[in-house]
Amino acid sequence: LLMTRLAFFVLLPTILAGWYFYRVATPFYATKAEFLIQQADQPGGGGIGSMFRGTQFATSQDAIAGQGFLQSRDALQRLDAEEGYRAHFSQDGIDPLQRLEPAASDEDTYKLYQRNVKVAYDPTEGLIRLEVAAIDPASSQRFAEALLSFAEERVDALTAKVRDDQMKGARESYAEAEVRGREAEEKVLALQEQLGILDPKAESSVAMG
Repeated sequence: LLMTRLAFFVLLPTILAGWYFYRVATPFYATKAEFLIQQADQPGGGGIGSMFRGTQFATSQDAIAGQGFLQSRDALQRLDAEEGYRAHFSQDGIDPLQRLEPAASDEDTYKLYQRNVKVAYDPTEGLIRLEVAAIDPASSQRFAEALLSFAEERVDALTAKVRDDQMKGARESYAEAEVRGREAEEKVLALQEQLGILDPKAESSVAMG
């Protein structure tokens, strides 16, 4: 009885699994990538804000947001719309356990996406690690590059408001400096008209001559 249980619960599943992975299972290929989110400006200046500028503490929120987007349904929907992710895994050559049925629901597609797309964030180094699996190397690389571009666009969109606020202050300072410059020029011209001097440099040259 013990040998029967051992054969039924251990040997038979092992044989079936070995036969499946050796003869039936479709081989998958993975593309791995690592990327780092950094601020555009260089560290500098003073104050407490400069302590975190350009460091992993200043960009950890952006990295976490990028990781969350890569693991979201929005990323899957865009990848499917632009790169044909669902059609890639619905091919007839894929084994039944890994093939996505043409009439599969969005939830089934998302479960497949979670199995084949792994995203991890390393807070010690500030790196986001991405691994994308597909049934051929070219498709795996294509999906990985598309996801990287999606993440870049999402992070840029999230930080756009901060950049706009920074540029708004710079534009206001520039406009104020222009106004002050024009006022100074007008005062100089008014003073020249009062003294009857058209060109102070030319007048002084004539006097010295």
